[in-house]
Amino acid sequence: MKTYSIGEVEEIISVKTHVLRYWETIVPGIAPQKDMSGRRIYTQRDIEKFSRLKYLIQEKKFTIEGARNELIAEASDISGGAEPGCTLTRAWLLSEMSGIRSSLLDIYRLSSTPLPSGSHVKNENQQGDGESVEERGALREEKSANERELGLGV
Repeated sequence: MKTYSIGEVEEIISVKTHVLRYWETIVPGIAPQKDMSGRRIYTQRDIEKFSRLKYLIQEKKFTIEGARNELIAEASDISGGAEPGCTLTRAWLLSEMSGIRSSLLDIYRLSSTPLPSGSHVKNENQQGDGESVEERGALREEKSANERELGLGV
């Protein structure tokens, strides 16, 4: 995992180091690790949080408190969008996942149901002649045994 010094973060997001240190005290969730010498070490996730905070304050004209509250609200949701501010709630995601799971179970049940005889639909274990993989394997074994018995060599 790549780490960054406070000077590198300053260059990346164009915010002075004293402002970054202030934001650390105001916004929960921004708490960089420190190395053996006590210098701050930031992760990519920290940089993303700082960038989001900068966007809210400078572009969206939030106050520092408003931006802080927005970040807290976003942290309680699951971010799912590529654009800032696009969040999906946990309840909605769980509901969607439940629906998908239900659909997958229906598909599984349908694929496990035997097809009526004479059906033209093949399952994944069948070839063009309608034999299953297991049936073809058994036929091959029987053919090989017969050829060995007749001395045809295999």
